[in-house]
Amino acid sequence: ARLLLERCMVEKFLQRTKRRRAELARALSNQVDCLIQLFILLFQQLVQIAKMLADKKPPGEIVTEIRVPAPRPGSGGAYVKMERKVGDFATAAVAVQLTLADGVCQEIGIGLTNVGSVPIKAGKAEAALRGKRPDEAAIKQASQLAAEAADPSADLRGSVEYKRDLVRVLTGRALRKAIERAQKGA
Repeated sequence: ARLLLERCMVEKFLQRTKRRRAELARALSNQVDCLIQLFILLFQQLVQIAKMLADKKPPGEIVTEIRVPAPRPGSGGAYVKMERKVGDFATAAVAVQLTLADGVCQEIGIGLTNVGSVPIKAGKAEAALRGKRPDEAAIKQASQLAAEAADPSADLRGSVEYKRDLVRVLTGRALRKAIERAQKGA
């Protein structure tokens, strides 16, 4: 009887835990746009921190704080990924954060994940859009440059060629979504 009671208590605990996880997931899914922008901003900050740490710094110096600024008016971001099934690791993913002023791209960050041994900053793709109006031709050019920046390896999720093309397509989608969000927030 004691074992049965303990088993019932464990099952109730697990049910409550599952319910709490489901409630948390539901709450987070309602804040997806906010989380996406936060991820993009954090990615950009991490790239800057990595550069800072790579520079010659005085011995004993440590990072004690990271400040993430709020996006300026006219900013928009997007995170787009391709996964085989929900919850699976992404085959490829692209994060974009940009700021538009008078229809011209003032600031832009494009990050690629799961298409190299480390996350990749698509600098040439960013440069192709910075200071320009992000029309369809510019988006296509930036998407192609992002695909060229990718350094994927073949695995069960796809060949190198497939993943590069996937980066091209996902970059275009992410750019269009970020531009749309920036125009709504302007």
